[in-house]
Amino acid sequence: MKRQLPLKTRLQIFNSLVQSHLNYCSLIWGFTNKSKIEQLFIAQKKAIRAIMPGPVTLYYENGVPPTHTKSFFVEHDILTVQNIILKNTLIFMNKIYHHQHLLPKSVLETIDITASSPDHTSNSNDSYLLDWYSTFNSPIFRMSAFFKGPLLCVDTTA
Repeated sequence: MKRQLPLKTRLQIFNSLVQSHLNYCSLIWGFTNKSKIEQLFIAQKKAIRAIMPGPVTLYYENGVPPTHTKSFFVEHDILTVQNIILKNTLIFMNKIYHHQHLLPKSVLETIDITASSPDHTSNSNDSYLLDWYSTFNSPIFRMSAFFKGPLLCVDTTA
């Protein structure tokens, strides 16, 4: 297939068969343990190697490591599985904070959007974050978008 199809077509097949599956429900499965995400990333890189032009090493052979994929990801604007999870989490958090009308009713009923948010201009923000962190820093919440999403939105430069 690699020799018979142009790269553009192979990229479309990759996006259809691989990236679409990684994108689907990544907010749900994306906060599983790190080893599971690494397994997905390894599979994603194998799929990338299958469509890369030229000779490609898929596995360690005679001490030669597999072909590097980073430049191909960058050159073709392909998000890694970790970046897909991050992107979808940030989009979700943006909807929570700025576009609640775009959220499904089930999400609106689960997350208390009307709760007062911290005053980001005062020192009360630190105590709010400490209270929030101590409340939700538990094994049940730690791997969820509910916990990690707000951490991604915290302005640490202030």
